[in-house]
Amino acid sequence: MKLQDVKVEALKIMFATYDTNKTGEDINELITDDNLAPLLYAMNGSVNRAIGRIKAKRLQNIGTHTLTDGTDDNYRTTFDLTDIADFYAVEKVIYTDSYGTYVEVSYIIEGDNIIVDDRTSGGSFKLIYYKNIAQLDDTDNDSELDMDNDVAALIPLYIKSELMEEQPQLASEARNLFEQGLDNLHIRNNQKQTKIKAVYKQRRW
Repeated sequence: MKLQDVKVEALKIMFATYDTNKTGEDINELITDDNLAPLLYAMNGSVNRAIGRIKAKRLQNIGTHTLTDGTDDNYRTTFDLTDIADFYAVEKVIYTDSYGTYVEVSYIIEGDNIIVDDRTSGGSFKLIYYKNIAQLDDTDNDSELDMDNDVAALIPLYIKSELMEEQPQLASEARNLFEQGLDNLHIRNNQKQTKIKAVYKQRRW
């Protein structure tokens, strides 16, 4: 979903425009309307704050990265995370040995480093992580939001909750719907895979 689609949907649920045929592609026309322009310009701050809530609920996209060039010390290996440009937070770490055995391993975060216990030689560590979502500005209207569409579809509710201060009941209802939507998606995601079994092994022929 594009940012411009989110903004136009926010206008509709705020009843700022009654033209239901308008889409995100009409953003440049809408922003020339003196009544709508202040709302549209004010939306970026709300969108960024909504993104902050989305990240806090761990509803952003997942990335994977093979950890390499670690530093060994006292039966532990330390890996630098700063070379992962879109890293936000760890989801889990998986170790794969030379026989194809998969194990979810414990880890410690120290600053920009992740520390894991050493394993037998010949294996590798894979980091499963939550991606960061960059802050947006007024030049990003045509950009795709880096999140699932069902997550992005909740953002207009957050915008409404902040920009309809003159109608506090509607604003409060919108914020509650936004938070409930985040909670429901968080539960759904956790039900997809709540835990990796301790060990998986590939069949050897």
